[in-house]
Amino acid sequence: MFVASQKILGGTMTGAQAGELAHKVTDTWKKQNPDMVSNYKTWGQDLA
Repeated sequence: MFVASQKILGGTMTGAQAGELAHKVTDTWKKQNPDMVSNYKTWGQDLA
């Protein structure tokens, strides 16, 4: 996200573009780390 924030501040990326990038990065991470996704889901339920 550092890259996106620098691009926003530099005027080469909009907030909407940064949101799209964050979504793509998150989707990729979730596909590569299904075990961690499961752990986060469990953790989130424990907080409720």
